[in-house]
Amino acid sequence: MTAAPDDAPGQLVFERRSAMPVAAAELFAWHLRPGAFERLVPPGDGTRVVHRSGSIETNSMRVELSVPVLGPVRQRWMIRHEGYVPDACFADVMERGPFPAWRHEHRAIALDDTHSELHDHIVYDLPLGALGRFAGRPIVELKLAPMFTHRHAVTRDDLAAHAAAGLAPLRIELVDPHGSRAMTQLAAFLLTGGHEVSGDVDIVGHEQGEPPAADIRIVSAATGLDIERVGAASMHLELSGDAVADPRRVLAALAAQFA
Repeated sequence: MTAAPDDAPGQLVFERRSAMPVAAAELFAWHLRPGAFERLVPPGDGTRVVHRSGSIETNSMRVELSVPVLGPVRQRWMIRHEGYVPDACFADVMERGPFPAWRHEHRAIALDDTHSELHDHIVYDLPLGALGRFAGRPIVELKLAPMFTHRHAVTRDDLAAHAAAGLAPLRIELVDPHGSRAMTQLAAFLLTGGHEVSGDVDIVGHEQGEPPAADIRIVSAATGLDIERVGAASMHLELSGDAVADPRRVLAALAAQFA
């Protein structure tokens, strides 16, 4: 891929564009909500958020990541956010990590009133100058291509699921004695959909404060989830295999039972 005119000469560019089934404002809002990063990390990637502070809206967010390198060896990355334009774009810039330069712009582009385009635009550089760029670019893009295929698919499918459910924002309490990845993903999925989530939420930087009275309580059980609505009958949702890691099934059950 060639560099855009406003990119630094000599640096490399990676881009990915995908159509999204919601307005640009909703696409952009999804990225600002707690849980977005957790939803976008591919399964098995191993990247973890160590610390998160500030906000994207004030260009003050800083995120420290623990990234696997080889076996048990991990590396700390520090990312800061800048370039916030409401409903349009923001960027994250690497302050510490393996790249001498890394700037990732997240752009939400309106196609019409109900559809948009997600445009990820990354400008980066590699160590050792021209030699590093020549030898390292194929390796970096071999990693980035499937990662952004996954990210765009998750974004599109999550947005479509929330739109199809048509639920007003709910107050949901999660009970997860075992700290499972599936429940962490459920929390992230519900948060990015605009719901208020309390209880066992393993998302760094998610401020809970005094938990409000919940509309719905979801309890992790041996064979699935027990879903209770305050003042109504409860239900048990059987989950096994791949369904355990698919929070969209939980949302569909909520919509069917409690809408």
